[in-house]
Amino acid sequence: MKESNEIIVIIWEWYWWRILSSKLSKYQVIFFDPRVKDYEELQVLNPIFILVATPSYVHFAIVSKLLENWFNVFCEKPFCSNQNERDILFNMPSINNNKLFIDNVFLYKKAYIDFKAYIEKHKSNIANIQFSWKKYWTFSDTLYNDLVYHDTYMLIDSFTSKDIDFDIPSSFDKKDELLIKWTIGQINFSLYYNRLSKEKKEKNIIIELKSWELFVFDFYKDNDDALKVMLSFLIEDKIDIIKNNRLAFDTGATLEIIKNLING
Repeated sequence: MKESNEIIVIIWEWYWWRILSSKLSKYQVIFFDPRVKDYEELQVLNPIFILVATPSYVHFAIVSKLLENWFNVFCEKPFCSNQNERDILFNMPSINNNKLFIDNVFLYKKAYIDFKAYIEKHKSNIANIQFSWKKYWTFSDTLYNDLVYHDTYMLIDSFTSKDIDFDIPSSFDKKDELLIKWTIGQINFSLYYNRLSKEKKEKNIIIELKSWELFVFDFYKDNDDALKVMLSFLIEDKIDIIKNNRLAFDTGATLEIIKNLING
C-alpha cells in the first residue's frame, strides 16, 4: 500500500475537487489546472495517480499528455468521444509501463453488487429488465455521459453477449423523455429517462421474472461510499485495470452507437 502522504492531483473541475478531496482525506490532495500551469510542475510532485476530472471533450488531450510523461492516470467517464482516441490512449500505458484507469464507480455500489448477484442466480428465468431514472437534472451530454453511460456499463458488465439490438421509439421527444430498448440474447431491456416526472427523484433497476415476479434495486437508498471504495482499491492495486478498461472501451463504443441512433 502507498504511503498516506503521497500526492493525488486533481485537474480543472472545482465540483470534483471538493468531492474527491473529501474522499481522499488521508492523502495530500493538490488542485492543478493545466490551462494556467505547466505539466513540468507535476514531475516535482511525483503523485501516485493524477485524477482527471474535466469535461469529456478534453480528456484525450490531457490524458495523452500525462501518459506521455509517465504518470499514472485516473480519468472520469466517459473516456473519449470516438474509437480512434480510445485506441490510442489504451495502447499508451503498455508502451510507457504506467497505469490508466477509467472511472467505474457504480460497480462498487451495494445496489449494483446485489443486482449482479441476483442476475447470476436467476439469469435463465429473467423476462425483462428496466433501468429507470426520474427527475434527473438536465439533458444533452449530461444525460448521455452520466446516466446512459452508467446504465450501459452495468449491463455490459452483467451480460457479456455482444449480440445487442437497439431501438429508440420515435414517440419519445429525446429531450425530456427518452426510452432506449435493448435486446441482449433472449433478454429484453429498457432504459427509461424522464426529466419532468412528477414522481420523486429515483434511480431503480426493476427485474421481471418469467413467473411475473418483480424485484427492485433502489440506487438512491444505497448510501455506501462507492467512490471512496473504488479509489482505495485503485491506489492499493486491488483492481484488474485491463478488465476495467476493456469494459470502458466497450461501453464507449456502445454509447457512440446510441448517440448516433438518437441524433439520426
